[in-house]
Amino acid sequence: THEGIPCSVFRHRLAALEQVSFAASRVGNPDDLARTTLDETIKMLHAERAVLFLLEGDPGRLVPFAARDAAGNDLGEFSDYSTTLVDRVCQSQEAAVITSAGDGTEVDSGSVVIHGLRSIMAAPLQLDGRLLGVVYLDSRIAKGIFTTEDVGALTAVTNYVAGALETARATQLEVEVDNANTWATFAVEEVW
Repeated sequence: THEGIPCSVFRHRLAALEQVSFAASRVGNPDDLARTTLDETIKMLHAERAVLFLLEGDPGRLVPFAARDAAGNDLGEFSDYSTTLVDRVCQSQEAAVITSAGDGTEVDSGSVVIHGLRSIMAAPLQLDGRLLGVVYLDSRIAKGIFTTEDVGALTAVTNYVAGALETARATQLEVEVDNANTWATFAVEEVW
């Protein structure tokens, strides 16, 4: 064990972080970082779909920032998911996994049954104790795809991604400010 965590679980979390950090190191803007992270997380955890919700506004409300499927496609309108689980993870700031038995047991809400969701997992996206959003994964294919070990791996990934996403957003903002300053300088020079 490592700090009370079985070695197999610890290795699973390290492998998850390695896969996501390697993929994320090749992209610089927040949109590409989100897509790459979701794609790698889907592959790693065998999910069908993944969504990154970010808190926006004051008071903060969760808004889909990026949504992907197992084929690497962007998902347009994303409404057939477990809103109850996403809200619960947002409120508790603790990761959760739910598996539907198909007969209504182990289900967190009616949306799970209505949308045919069989395996669901979500984890908070946090940086320095501050909630930035929620990462949500699901599958309509089979129950039991996600385990408690996977929750730990997803939490490790979301902790890494929170920092990477904030850095990418700050870098993008810095570039936009530099571009605006360049255009302002150019405009002033043209006038004089």
